[in-house]
Amino acid sequence: MTTLTPDAPIHLNAAGRRVQIATLIALAVVALCSFAVAYPGLVWVGVELASLPLAVAVLLPIAIDAGMLTAGLAAAVRRSQRRTARLEFAQLLGLVAVSVVAQITHVIAAQGQWSPLMAVGALVAAAAPVTLLLATEAVLRSVLTEAPTRRRVAPRAAAAQVSASGSTKEVPSPPAKPVRSAAPQLRSPADRDARLADENYVAAVRELIEGAPGTSQNKVGARFHVSKTTVGKDAEYLRLSLAGVSS
Repeated sequence: MTTLTPDAPIHLNAAGRRVQIATLIALAVVALCSFAVAYPGLVWVGVELASLPLAVAVLLPIAIDAGMLTAGLAAAVRRSQRRTARLEFAQLLGLVAVSVVAQITHVIAAQGQWSPLMAVGALVAAAAPVTLLLATEAVLRSVLTEAPTRRRVAPRAAAAQVSASGSTKEVPSPPAKPVRSAAPQLRSPADRDARLADENYVAAVRELIEGAPGTSQNKVGARFHVSKTTVGKDAEYLRLSLAGVSS
């Protein structure tokens, strides 16, 4: 049966309107001819083997051929919707098999004795439903086609294509994430001289050395954006300097 890529979109009108009309007309002609050829055999099977009244038996070929066409159209619709059509194809094959068996049985019963000519007649009679099946499959293959899909190009690939083509068009780069700058901290002896040059910082450290109420290393560090350890080292340095001892 017809197999198409599951992810590809399917177009019923991809073959063109004129081709569609011609194909559908040809399928209708094949269906009518198949019905005319299969009609006597199916009616005979209905009357002689199924014991149906003649008025009911004449409906048997109509039901089988109409069921075959319905299954074929339903399969086309489901495939156009990118859905599986296993049940519809199974129905189509089953009805074709019933029609083939009925035609062969009718020929054998009419001949009454096996002969090569009887085999040829059975094959010819059975060719009608098989031809309808192949014609239906041909229509599905002609009107159901995969439409071309657009490929998504990644940003880096797009930039590479622009560079390779020599285009001067700038490719916008993603915005850089803002970087939070940490509070400036002055460290080690060279930085200590810079800190001690700040009169307010030196006054705050002296208050810490003198044990002024409400003063702590954490508060001084938070005020001047230095660590608690740095404030402690600067306080020790000033304490030694005031005592006349060089560090």
